[in-house]
Amino acid sequence: MSGKTFVRLNSGLISSKHVGRMGTAIWLFIYLLELTWVDGTTKDWQYQMAEKALGKSRMTIRRWKDTLESEGYVKFTQTLRGFDVKIAKWSGSKSASKTKKKTKTVNGSEHQEIFAELAGILRKDPKTSGGRIAKLSKQIREAGYSIDQLRTAFGAGGAWWTQDWRGKKNQPPTYGQVLEHIGEYSGKIAGVQAGARKTMAQRSREIQEALND
Repeated sequence: MSGKTFVRLNSGLISSKHVGRMGTAIWLFIYLLELTWVDGTTKDWQYQMAEKALGKSRMTIRRWKDTLESEGYVKFTQTLRGFDVKIAKWSGSKSASKTKKKTKTVNGSEHQEIFAELAGILRKDPKTSGGRIAKLSKQIREAGYSIDQLRTAFGAGGAWWTQDWRGKKNQPPTYGQVLEHIGEYSGKIAGVQAGARKTMAQRSREIQEALND
């Protein structure tokens, strides 16, 4: 996990009760909190994501997972690609329902679409880079961008590949470049198309006026 992030923890966790029940598994709990959406969920989590982020063995991650699940802190549901994760006891759980009224609910299928699209754009293997791709997907959604805007900016024939010198050389964008340019490039193609439509409309009017004279 790169860069600085802040994770909000419920102060109630700082007690002998939770120290005894959670133990060192709190590190996996904090890591999972960082990955979750506003409703306390994340999809297609895999062991290797935590292994790489926390620098621990599969055996340790599995043991921590089993502790969190058996003690009721986290629910893991097996999927074809890993686990769907639901935080049962976290700082946002009590306020999540209020937040949902003000914030558009995250759609799981759209998250998966963005995740899959990013994997192709970045040319990264979800099995080894899933954690970073999921984080970028979350950042894109929180910034208010849609799957269509992502495709307009970085999909086949998008602005990155037709306007940016790196894309013209067939170089995929980095994680940072996707965030940096999605706003600019998702609007650039739209602006060109809008300008073309405007030019065609003006030309049509000119032809019509000429015919009327």
